[in-house]
Amino acid sequence: MAQALIIAGQRDEARRWCDEALGVARAVRSAEDEADILITLGLIEHDEDPATARSLYVTARDRAADVGNLEIEARALLDLAWLEFG
Repeated sequence: MAQALIIAGQRDEARRWCDEALGVARAVRSAEDEADILITLGLIEHDEDPATARSLYVTARDRAADVGNLEIEARALLDLAWLEFG
């Protein structure tokens, strides 16, 4: 949902969905979901606040690596690479 809202230009609403989902992921201690949500939050910040986006991508990569989820870790690294490339 959040990614669709980002594409639609509704970043504040996307952030609201992510914040809610992040709270749930942390409450149930799902590091994979937390990492995935952090990446999406990074996408929200990508253009307007690159430093925050960078921090979110790095944290997401670390969380994904901690639980051995290579797919989410690669996604975080790819988005980080695009940020640095830009």
